[in-house]
Amino acid sequence: MSGPRYIFTVTPGRSGQATLSDLVSRCCPGVAAAFEEPQIRTALPGVAGDLVRRFRRRFVETHELLGRGRVLRGFAAGDETLLERYGRARFDWIEGYRGAAPVYFDISKYFIRGLHRPLTRLAGRPQLVFLVRDPVANMRSFVNRRKNFFLDNNAPADAANAWPDPEAAGRPEELYFWSWLEVYLRGLLLVEEFGLPPPRIIWNTDLAEPAAMTEHFRGLGLDCDGVAAGPALNTNESRGLAQTRVTPADTAAFARWRSRVPDAVWNRLTFMRDYDPRDARAS
Repeated sequence: MSGPRYIFTVTPGRSGQATLSDLVSRCCPGVAAAFEEPQIRTALPGVAGDLVRRFRRRFVETHELLGRGRVLRGFAAGDETLLERYGRARFDWIEGYRGAAPVYFDISKYFIRGLHRPLTRLAGRPQLVFLVRDPVANMRSFVNRRKNFFLDNNAPADAANAWPDPEAAGRPEELYFWSWLEVYLRGLLLVEEFGLPPPRIIWNTDLAEPAAMTEHFRGLGLDCDGVAAGPALNTNESRGLAQTRVTPADTAAFARWRSRVPDAVWNRLTFMRDYDPRDARAS
């Protein structure tokens, strides 16, 4: 294939993006791996650093380049003009980041949040990677992280969603279960709309298995030799937060939420048809 190639990751987050980015950067020459970029890096400490970050998120490496802010509101409202404008700005940023690298690998939870359709058009026929973590462990990791759900997500009830879930707004657990399902449904809609190749399914447990990751990289057409697993990065525990430990209450919460999801919706995720939440663990 002539010209640059683009690979975008579809994931709710907390699924091993930092670890995957480290693997690609270490083991795959010629690939520009972008871990949740554009990030803001400043050497200024304390209050001064916070002020710089706020200014740059508003005017330089904006929330919109990440798929936040106006992008989330535009996606919920179906504002295609706004999404196209920010999609072009994001793609221009990608091209600057990629430079002369023949492959750009976007390893991020942001792609699927609202800019996915314009970015797919601009990238031609990109490849998709579904980076998957057990949904119960994924929820528990997010809840322990104490993030603002609506910084990175639109409302579950929005009609623009692949599967609107008005009832999910009541509890943090159900917000994250809905988001976990929603991002993969959006990815499947992209495949259908743009005629993309089937997504590559990478479970976060694969990241610690060199043989599995070698197979995944080869399946993506990446020239990666000597794949060696490293430690899991950006874990909650490394940030001084509670370790991800799945409890019976967590699996019961999943079962209650799952009972609302029509089988016709859930079974679109063929890699989850035989899933049993009792198998959930701190993956």
